[in-house]
Amino acid sequence: MRCQTSKLPNKFLVVFVYTSVMFKFCGGDDSSEEYYQNESMSLIDENVNSIEENPSRFCFENITHGLLNQTWCETTVSKRFVFPCVNPCRNNDGTFTMRRCEIINGIPTWSKIYNPCNYPNLSNLTTFLSSANNQFSTNTLNYVSAYIKNQNAILTELDVELTANILENASHQPTKIEHKESFFSVINSLLYANQSVFKSSRNFGSTDKIIKSTDNFVIGLSEETESYSINLTNVAFELIEPQTNSKEDYFNINFNNVVVKIPVDILNTSMLTTFKSNNLFLEGNVVSDIVDLKVLGVTQILNNTISIYLPVDPLIEVNCSFWRFEGEVGNWSIDGVETIRLSDDLVECRTNHLTAFVLLGISDRIFENLSETNQIILQIISTILCSFSLIGLIIIFITCFFIKKWYRKRINTMQISAVITLEIILIFLNDVITIIDGLFCKFFGITMHYLVLVKFVVMFFIARRQFENFVTVLTSRNRSRNFLITTFIAFSIPIIIVGISAGIFPDHYNSGDVNFCYPKSEAFIYFLIIPIASILVANIIIFSLVMFKISGSISRDKKQKILQTKLAVMLFFMLGLTWIFSVLSHVVQTLWVQLALIYTFAILSPLQGFVIFVFAIVFDSDAKTFWLDCWNKLKYSPLDVENTKNTTSTAILMSSVTKSEDDN
Repeated sequence: MRCQTSKLPNKFLVVFVYTSVMFKFCGGDDSSEEYYQNESMSLIDENVNSIEENPSRFCFENITHGLLNQTWCETTVSKRFVFPCVNPCRNNDGTFTMRRCEIINGIPTWSKIYNPCNYPNLSNLTTFLSSANNQFSTNTLNYVSAYIKNQNAILTELDVELTANILENASHQPTKIEHKESFFSVINSLLYANQSVFKSSRNFGSTDKIIKSTDNFVIGLSEETESYSINLTNVAFELIEPQTNSKEDYFNINFNNVVVKIPVDILNTSMLTTFKSNNLFLEGNVVSDIVDLKVLGVTQILNNTISIYLPVDPLIEVNCSFWRFEGEVGNWSIDGVETIRLSDDLVECRTNHLTAFVLLGISDRIFENLSETNQIILQIISTILCSFSLIGLIIIFITCFFIKKWYRKRINTMQISAVITLEIILIFLNDVITIIDGLFCKFFGITMHYLVLVKFVVMFFIARRQFENFVTVLTSRNRSRNFLITTFIAFSIPIIIVGISAGIFPDHYNSGDVNFCYPKSEAFIYFLIIPIASILVANIIIFSLVMFKISGSISRDKKQKILQTKLAVMLFFMLGLTWIFSVLSHVVQTLWVQLALIYTFAILSPLQGFVIFVFAIVFDSDAKTFWLDCWNKLKYSPLDVENTKNTTSTAILMSSVTKSEDDN
């Protein structure tokens, strides 16, 4: 994700970025993105028209009947959804009818329709773009640019798709020169729209379609004229016919604060498109303009290198990256691109091929820069461990229901268990249904924000109680009142923090680059990072003091040493100190150390719920006896009673910690 702020280095701004990335890991990979659906998604047309046998890779034009008769134009087989080309329509929640062409029984077939059409009225902008999409003329792009500029605040993903089709149509026109100003004017106007719209549009391939259409248009334009230049707010373009002395090895193009050095052996008409907004390239932590370089007639790997010089913030560590299409989807890649830091504020990107280049901040891309194998391994590990935690927490709740005595001495354990359980359930829910930006995404993000803060505040009160038990040796005189006060604080203060955050930055609760609804940018930094960092620092200090106090009175008895070690392990997890590995992974620069820290964090953090289960159930005599009795009744065979009684010795471990909860 991208945390934007002023002149501070990224690695210090995102030192707790795993607050959201860990949650994303708990749910697995992003493959559910291919199912563009939300909580209200439903299916209609159960008996979809059976398409005649089609050995090719596309679905024929198809008409569906309902509130509106919708025409679905001929479409290639794809994981991406498409809108109807005639009579687009939307549901009451604002989502549009859509479907895709997929392989069923070896035959390209139209899928069922998602989001039934029950609200046929479209905005004036959508109606206009739909009409312009079907009737392209000389003035179409001028009208589209003006209309979008006036109404980009209400732009939808369907509007972006319709505009992408119009631009694609323009790129296929036999002559480009008469559309040159209006073409870039449309892109410039479009890029003013809210970034969340482009995130949704990426699922339909609309943004990639615009990128490809721009490439096709500028190449066609270079065949009609030798020079042309335009510099708008969000996009700039330079077309030049280079002239150079035969003694020179390279030719320099200097345009819009970007310098490109091209070897003379491929010298030809050159095209330089600069995107000053990254709305079409919503992937990674973009920290520079995006420079798309083309040379007429050059389509293969070069023998010599091309250098692109980009200005950069002196405090940001970067990698040069290029936009690579893998199948239908475009993503940034660092393969085959050399990054050379020439000075604090200038970077050279050296490569041997032509495409769009950019500088990506390294700190925000720790996980994204991992190999695919490492990403898959981490996803599998964290999903399994989160499942273990969820099962353990469910057992805790069952124990609480049947053993009132056990519950009364573990109030804090129940509080943090409930919060962690809700977190894991929401994370798994996020991967079952892909939540798109909108009202539900904001609600989901606010809820996750609140739960995370509650969890850390509860962990702080647990730490405070251990400090009183082991360091100051204080005992509360009014246990019940003290518990009510701490509970009120733990659940009310996060409401205030989240309320202020959502009130000031409502648009910052979105899916972001990691496709997970969560606070972003300023909301993430000021209302999540700072509170969590403060609590974590306090917990580290308290943990250190408690361990120092215990170490000063360590018994030589081996059993007591084991129990003290177990206490240290339990507090390490209960106080959330596994986040230390997250901090270190953003600080160290050695790759293998960073990778080791990432694996350590991804393994330990999802285990918090399971560790609570081990100490609250497995090491507790009452709980363990209860479950052994249940097992005994289930198996209808007597167990060794003596073995069951032996479990009471393990209760010593919890006595020092649960004493604080007994006080409540």
